[in-house]
Amino acid sequence: MNEEKERQKEIKEKLESEGLDPDEFDEDEREELADLL
Repeated sequence: MNEEKERQKEIKEKLESEGLDPDEFDEDEREELADLL
């Protein structure tokens, strides 16, 4: 559970660093975007 939270936090930070708002995307979309970046 902790690892999953950590991963979500990293993904959010990655999206924010690209100028995207993580709150606009659901969890699956965030993961896809993070993989693309």
